[in-house]
Amino acid sequence: MDTKRCVACKEEILKDALKCKHCLQIQTKAANLQNKPAFNYLLIVLLGAFIIWIAYYIVSISMKEPLEPAFEISSSALNVTMGDEKLNVRCIGDITNPTFKRWSDFSLQAIFKNADGKVIDVLYAEPDVTIYPRFSFKGIVSGEGSAAEYEYHTCELSVINADDY
Repeated sequence: MDTKRCVACKEEILKDALKCKHCLQIQTKAANLQNKPAFNYLLIVLLGAFIIWIAYYIVSISMKEPLEPAFEISSSALNVTMGDEKLNVRCIGDITNPTFKRWSDFSLQAIFKNADGKVIDVLYAEPDVTIYPRFSFKGIVSGEGSAAEYEYHTCELSVINADDY
């Protein structure tokens, strides 16, 4: 009768046995990996490194300071029209991203002023566009005006609350 030694308890078992009758250990090479301490230590180290990497990533994201976007707004044009019983105001500007970062999820703010430079209205818009590096686009903020038509004199367009990639 052909015999071999069990890989776990080293007792004599049949050569064709898949399981040891003494320790009930499976006799395949894949199952033997779990009995080797080096494999267990390697698995623990890899799992620990993965947990530390996840924790570092979460902490670094939470401590990230918001960046102020440095956009160039070359011109702002004011457009005032009378709609159905309401005044529609619109501020249109050419916005350029001079940086090498991509920006998304941002808001446009239009500050409307009268001839004396006093702020009479502030409107916001959230365009669904990603601003790529060296990218220009027309930013438009429009809405209902809260002052009289003759009071609107100038508008200033600015980008606020931008998130970088």
